[in-house]
Amino acid sequence: MEYVNKIGKRIMGDVSEIESYLWKAMEDAAKNKDKSGIERFKRAIDKWTKIVQDVRDTISVLDKSQAPTQVGHLTITITEEIQNGQKILELDGKTFPLKFWNELLVRIAGYILEIKNELPIIKNFVQKNKEDFSMPSKQVKSVDGYYIEVGDSKDRLIQKSIILLEASNIGKFDFFKVTKEGEKIKIH
Repeated sequence: MEYVNKIGKRIMGDVSEIESYLWKAMEDAAKNKDKSGIERFKRAIDKWTKIVQDVRDTISVLDKSQAPTQVGHLTITITEEIQNGQKILELDGKTFPLKFWNELLVRIAGYILEIKNELPIIKNFVQKNKEDFSMPSKQVKSVDGYYIEVGDSKDRLIQKSIILLEASNIGKFDFFKVTKEGEKIKIH
């Protein structure tokens, strides 16, 4: 990531010098009342502005692609129904209270998006468009440009979480469930 930042700073520094040169040349053409020169430099500035935006966009894409593509060893723990039916998700050292079981998939999808910047497309489970589900879904949640089918039982939502994690190729992970009685069970 540091390498991309250095290249970006150097390119943008050179961009400023070239841009200054073009504007100075256009001013000189204007002082000399050189209409063809003014038009030439105006077109050059327009083209240069487009190139600059393309370079900025490319640097942004490179910067995002430098994000880690795999985590070390992820530990996920879901604690079943504590007080008032609330559940607790521990994901990558962070704790998230869950009111409903379907929030489990939404949180895990959000985590994968932070790491990979994309979710795997899985038929009738994860899609880019709501219309891409081949069967009408009872419950679909939107997560950063993706739609996830979340209308399942607790156990199926846990299994779907594991499927989503595996399909995303984020690396090794362990998934634990802590029962109401306090027993910690390894699921994956």
